Amino acid sequence: MTLVIGCVSNYLQYRLGGVSLSQPNPQFGGISGVVFGFFGYLWFLTYFDRRQGVALQPSDSMWFFFWMLLCMTGLIGDVANVAHVSGLVVGLMLAGLGKLVRQLLGK
Repeated sequence: MTLVIGCVSNYLQYRLGGVSLSQPNPQFGGISGVVFGFFGYLWFLTYFDRRQGVALQPSDSMWFFFWMLLCMTGLIGDVANVAHVSGLVVGLMLAGLGKLVRQLLGK
């Protein structure tokens, strides 16, 4: 899961995070996209697949989304927003795929 989220979020940040597709922004690095992906995974399980025993507190979700929006304003400097959002989306998709597979297998 870490590898998938990391590869997708960093690739998309590289390709889409710059001024244009012809000038990607290579000045980023880190694992924050993966952190957002894990959050997306846990957030999905909390609200859409309670049988997995995961329960984020609403205040945790509020702070996470607040931080994401604050990063997007530019008030705290240059941030890899594409990596954050794509990591979140990939985490949500992986959790949804896991739920679908469990339903198909009857578990």
